[in-house]
Amino acid sequence: MRRIEVAADGDVAEARVSVRAAMAGRSEESITAAELIISELVTNGLLHGGGIESVVVTGTADGARIEVADRNSRSPLMAVTSSDAMTGRGLHLVTRLASGWGVTPTATGKVVWADVVDAPSPATPESEEELLAIWDDPFEDGPSARVHITLGQVPTELLVAAKRHVDNIVREFTLAASGGRSGVSAPVPASLAGLIDRVVHRFEDARLIMKRQATEAARAGASHVVLELGLPVEVADAAEEYLQALDEVDSYCRANRLLTLETPPQHRLFRRWYIGEIVKQLRAVANGDERPPVRAFEQCLLGEIDRADRARRTAEQAARLYTVAVALASAVSAEDVAAAVLQEGVAALGASGGGVILATGANRLSVPGTVGYDEPVVTRLREEHPDADLPAAHALRTGEAVWLETVEERDARFPALAGLEPGTVAMCAIPLITSDGVLGALRFSFTERTLFDDDEQRFVLALAAEAAEALQRANLLHLEREARRRLEHERASLEKLAAVGEAMMRRRDLDAILQVATDAATQVTGAEFGAFFYNAEDQTGQSYLLYSLSGAPREAFADFPMPRATAVFGATFAGTGNVRFDDVTTEAVYGHNPPHHGMPDGHLPVRSYMAIPVLLSSGDVVGGLFFGHSEVGRFGASEERLAVGVAGQTAAAIEIVRSLEDRARVAAQLQQSLLPAELPAVPGAELGAAYSAAGAAVGGDFYDVFPISPGRWGVVIGDVRGRGPQAAALTALTRYTIRTAALLGRGPAETLAVLNRALLANGDAEQFCTSVVAVLEIGATGARVTYASGGHPPVAVLRRDAIELLPPTGPLLGMFEEAEFSERVVDVGCGDSIVLYTDGISEARCDGEEFGDGRMQQTLAGLRGCTAAAIADGLISEARTFGVGVASDDAAVFAVKIDE
Repeated sequence: MRRIEVAADGDVAEARVSVRAAMAGRSEESITAAELIISELVTNGLLHGGGIESVVVTGTADGARIEVADRNSRSPLMAVTSSDAMTGRGLHLVTRLASGWGVTPTATGKVVWADVVDAPSPATPESEEELLAIWDDPFEDGPSARVHITLGQVPTELLVAAKRHVDNIVREFTLAASGGRSGVSAPVPASLAGLIDRVVHRFEDARLIMKRQATEAARAGASHVVLELGLPVEVADAAEEYLQALDEVDSYCRANRLLTLETPPQHRLFRRWYIGEIVKQLRAVANGDERPPVRAFEQCLLGEIDRADRARRTAEQAARLYTVAVALASAVSAEDVAAAVLQEGVAALGASGGGVILATGANRLSVPGTVGYDEPVVTRLREEHPDADLPAAHALRTGEAVWLETVEERDARFPALAGLEPGTVAMCAIPLITSDGVLGALRFSFTERTLFDDDEQRFVLALAAEAAEALQRANLLHLEREARRRLEHERASLEKLAAVGEAMMRRRDLDAILQVATDAATQVTGAEFGAFFYNAEDQTGQSYLLYSLSGAPREAFADFPMPRATAVFGATFAGTGNVRFDDVTTEAVYGHNPPHHGMPDGHLPVRSYMAIPVLLSSGDVVGGLFFGHSEVGRFGASEERLAVGVAGQTAAAIEIVRSLEDRARVAAQLQQSLLPAELPAVPGAELGAAYSAAGAAVGGDFYDVFPISPGRWGVVIGDVRGRGPQAAALTALTRYTIRTAALLGRGPAETLAVLNRALLANGDAEQFCTSVVAVLEIGATGARVTYASGGHPPVAVLRRDAIELLPPTGPLLGMFEEAEFSERVVDVGCGDSIVLYTDGISEARCDGEEFGDGRMQQTLAGLRGCTAAAIADGLISEARTFGVGVASDDAAVFAVKIDE
């Protein structure tokens, strides 16, 4: 015989190994049976026996005896089996597999034994009654007297299921702790170990008593169990800890997805009921108070049903409030708000109808939405006056909610309500209050008597608060949209005015400027047509010229004479102020054809009328902008401001055009004085010159030709820095210095040196120039050109078969005191040409690209053989065309063609 012992608190795995070793050589069937039996007995000892004291497996002649000693002296209980229980099957399994089994009490607990043989037959243990008869459960032992508590009847099925669930929890947690101690599974966290201890060991007596009662009732087929317990007074604390531990276990099971699910709601309610009643009884005894009557479980259930119903209603109302909040989040108008609030409110309250009433600020009420009211009621609501003695008007005026629960209360407080809504018995009207004040009222009608309890009142008040907030948000959104629309209109109008001003400033043609002004003003004011009349008086002082028209064909005015200073037009042409009428036909100044009154018959239809004088800075009235529309009230203060802006821009543009015209005349006269009045006749050569100004100011480009001595001619071209009077003065200085030096016999290089000293002596570092000075000597076979160039563009020579560009022979003039200039001699054949030009030609630009020497040569090649005048004109024309007609600098060209 072989005897094997397992250490105290050994686990199931060790026990299975020991039994297989003890039964070595036996049939596999009996070994498997022994493994199952020892697994169940060890598990029961861990779960229900307070831990394993020892496990002994002793070989016998035909098998083995298994003895599992635990630390719990309470009798074993063969529980009612169930498909959803993870405990309670152990003794049933032992009964099927062992040839015999039993229980022996010990001083510290008990020993459960079972025999296994090679050819097992079902065991015939003592009946449960016999087991209990030899057992002395120590429930009545303890440090203090027990308190007998009768909790009353509870459903057997509920009690069994609740205790089974707790047993499942105990099993899973205990096995987890055992596996952690043996290293088979991961260590149990400290928090879980604490829960295991409290669930398994705290409140153990009551738990086992109730389990035994549930098992006995189930076996007896009883539908209900009368729960009776005898417990020590100090168990109250353990009961509360047990309840708290089970709640924590629920959270742990849910978080870690254990096989044992969290406690079902009915079990949790049952557990809290019986533990709560036990604690109340024990606390009363401990305090020496009279024990309170035990509240029956049925009463607990009814109370829970009431609480659940209130919770359901609260949840339903909360869900409706949430639905309303979601709908209101996208509400952009009072109609949207009313639809969202009323739909959910009527359904939640069971009302027959509902409506939203708003104050309009015009001593009237508006109704953005209703639900459930017929058209006559809706019509009467729209006609309701803010001062009416009706619930909604009262709530709006006072800011107080109105609750009418009965028809008697209705008639006593608001007798007029019966006439407004004959079928309404009860009603509530809630003010819609925001930080801006009372916006309106929310009303619900009921055809039956209605008691507004606290929950319903809170719901309606919350609904009204959400509606008020949404209405305020919708109002702000409307105001914001209107402000944005106005700002966008103002922005677009200002951008249009800026564009108009820029367009007018770019133009130098008065006709184009006035047409741009009239078109823009007509557009920004929203007029159907607009016109600009020029204040051009005839000898009688009564004639005005229609200068530009927009929005109507010119033929529309063909049959009418020019306006005169009548009552309608006089103030505009006199410049005494703006005129704006919402409906000119109703004004005293308007008439039908009588002298000195309104517009003639057949005139374009005008109701809205506006006229703005166009005043120059001198105060002179240059004309007026006139606008008309066939509808009433189309021109407001904003349109008038825009029209005044266009009128101001128009006046500025007219003054600029006039100023430019005056300056251009002066500049042209001054420019002509700086250029030869006409080119002289040079024997043996043909001369040509061209000049193009970049603006109205006097430019710095010049050219000159003059005789030096018989057969010798001085030819000059130059470009003085800057524009205007200073450039003109410098040009005159440069031109006449060169003439004087050349006539005194100085050569080209020395002439440039004299000019350089003269510019430096002038004392202005900003006064400098470029120049080419040449002496032309014409002979029978051609000409000889001696030239010097101070920083000027190349001299071009057009020969029959080539084009030469001759570079400068010295630096800029007026910049360097030690500047040196050299001369170069070039022979030019008959039919060849010499072309001098300024940088306004070579530096003409298009999209950042210069005209340059390459294009210069191509252009000159195309002009070879042309007259001198054609060469000069063609070169300037080509450069201006390249620059898209926009010149940033003046340009001058001087050409000499030698006769063939």
